[in-house]
Parts: sequence; structure tokens; C-alpha cells
Amino acid sequence: MDSLSFFSAISGSLAVLVAVTFLYAAWGKLKSPGSVEAGMESLGVPAFLRHRVFSGGLPWLEIVIAFGLLLAPAPWFALFAAGALVLSAAFLVTVWVAAAKDEPASCNCFGAKKTPVSWWTVVRNGVLTVMSGTAFVAGLGSAGVVWREDVVPAIIGFLVLGLAGLGGVAVAPELMGGEERPEAVKRSSELGLRDTKLQVVNLPVIAWETPIVLVFSKNGCPACVVAADAVRAWSQRTAGLAVARLVLNESPENAQAAYPDLADQVLLDSGKMAARLMKVSSFPTAFLIGRDGAIATGAIEGSQEISDFLDALGDSLIDASAATQ
Repeated sequence: MDSLSFFSAISGSLAVLVAVTFLYAAWGKLKSPGSVEAGMESLGVPAFLRHRVFSGGLPWLEIVIAFGLLLAPAPWFALFAAGALVLSAAFLVTVWVAAAKDEPASCNCFGAKKTPVSWWTVVRNGVLTVMSGTAFVAGLGSAGVVWREDVVPAIIGFLVLGLAGLGGVAVAPELMGGEERPEAVKRSSELGLRDTKLQVVNLPVIAWETPIVLVFSKNGCPACVVAADAVRAWSQRTAGLAVARLVLNESPENAQAAYPDLADQVLLDSGKMAARLMKVSSFPTAFLIGRDGAIATGAIEGSQEISDFLDALGDSLIDASAATQ
């Protein structure tokens, strides 16, 4: 195999690997409507980029690029490879910025998976960017993979690189010193939350009387302000039937200053211990605590999802109350 064929085979192998990655990511996003917008919100992407035109169009853009890498005739392959490079680089910068922050975030890169962004996420996206760049440079003047004479070496190269990549995914977090996140707690008594007077709150005792909705939030988060408004309205609507609490990693003074009219509904999560135990990966995130003190739902992420959940729960509680009168 001459040098030109070798570079073409390398380009083809990487192009197939990038295409498969994009198709898998797009499939996960399309299977979980709303996951892209929620991930963008969690990552702090500007509001105008979270518009449905962009969030809804992202998986379809990934699909177009993936099929372009596989099927585009020369010289259009280079255009789709450049698109893959630009998109991968944008992903890389976004998760890099998120990983550098203290606040947990989830990219939802593959749909509804709620894996928090970490430096391993940055490495993964860095590898994808390098593969896209190499496929672009090595494939200049080439056609999509299926049209090439060296399609068989390209597929074999894809299989070899793919198996190596799977091995890297399995061992990389351990090599980088990562540790497993704790399992989500099953009972609210394990959370150790305090009120603004720094008294430990016995959530199971409160839940014995009425169900509780915990909304993990943070100051300076626009979506959290929307969620707080929903909590405020819902608390008035369901007074005596259920309670909602905002959970903040703040001092009592800052919490009361941020939500003066909800001060008695704020709980403090010192050091984000409860957020870590509950595997909170973005803000706002809500959970329901049932009358037995157990965590009754999975994570409800995003201001709109929380508002919809509160509306449905409120309707159910009000109907049940009316039926018993």
C-alpha cells in the first residue's frame, strides 16, 4: 500500500468512527426529546443558542454530517469532514468550560444519559475532535468512505480503532484517578439538610404528614428563578396538601437574601453533600419524597419539566382531597 492509499485508509477509518459516534449521539437525542435543550441549559449555553431551531436541529445536523462522511462524493467529503471538526471542537470547548466550574453539569451528549461532565468527558471529546481533524486533513480530495477503493482497509481500521476505543472507555476513568459516584440515597433521612437557622431538618417526619418536593437550585441560575416561581405558585395552590423546599448550597444570609419570601421554604445543603448523594448533575433538579420518607421519583431536571410535574402533582392532590370530603 503506497503512502496515498495509507492516508486514505486512515482517513476512512476515522471517518467511519466519527460517523458512527455522531449517529449514536443523534439517535439518543431524538429518542429523548428535550434532552438537548436541558443539556444546553445545564452547560450554561446562551439562551439564543438553546432556541428550538438549534436544539432541535442538532441531532439532524449530526446525522447529515455522518452520512456525508460515508456517502459524499469527492470533493464534498472534505466539507462534511470540516463540519465534523467544527462541531466536535464546539462540543470540546463547551464541556471544557463546564468541567472547569465547581457546579455539576450534564451535557446529555448521547440523549437522556445523566452522566455529569468531568475531565474524562473533555478527554473523550478531545479524541473525537482529533479524529475529525485527522479525517479532514488525510481525506482532502477523497470521496465518502463507501466510494473508495480502500473501503475494506478502512472498515478493518474502523474495527481495530473501535475496539481500542472501547478498551480506553473502560480503563480511562480509573487511570485518570476518577472514582465512582455514590449511589443515590433511598431515604430522605440520609440527606442531612438544614434550615436557615442551621437546624437539621427531619424530612421523614414532615413527609409523614404531607409529601415533599425538593428542588435543588443555585443563585444566579435563570432557570432556577423560573423553578422558584413555580414553587411559589404551587405552594399557594396546594397549601395544606403538600410542601416544596428549595435546596441551596448557600449561607443562611445569602439564601434569605435571594428568596426573602421563601425563607421558610429554603433548605441548606452544606458542601453540596445532598446534591452529590442524589447524583444531581444540573440545576434545577427536583425529587418527590413520599409519605414513607423514601425518594419516590427519579430526577426531574429543568424548569419546564419541574413546572409540569408540580402542575400534575397538584391536580392529583387536589382531586384526592376533594374525593375524601
